[in-house]
Amino acid sequence: MPCIVRRAAFEKWQGSDGTIYVYEDLGRDDPDYSGFDDVRSAMMAITESKRVGVRRWLGATLSSNHITGKDALSEVARRGLAEMEVLLDKLKVK
Repeated sequence: MPCIVRRAAFEKWQGSDGTIYVYEDLGRDDPDYSGFDDVRSAMMAITESKRVGVRRWLGATLSSNHITGKDALSEVARRGLAEMEVLLDKLKVK
């Protein structure tokens, strides 16, 4: 998952990413690419957060009274999911 987040951030930034990824073509219909757990998990998170909303998708993650700025943290999650969606769409992950 960290590589998807990293790649999505570079995509959003539109800067140069010199990283050599072992699995470059995530859209390839193969268990090691689009069928890989991290890719599937990202797609499931994007789909479910759209269905129920990011705040509900986060569930109890932000339930502690010790966590402040819950709205801002929810917004970070929403933007992160949106960035991953743009990347995975570009790579034609289904």
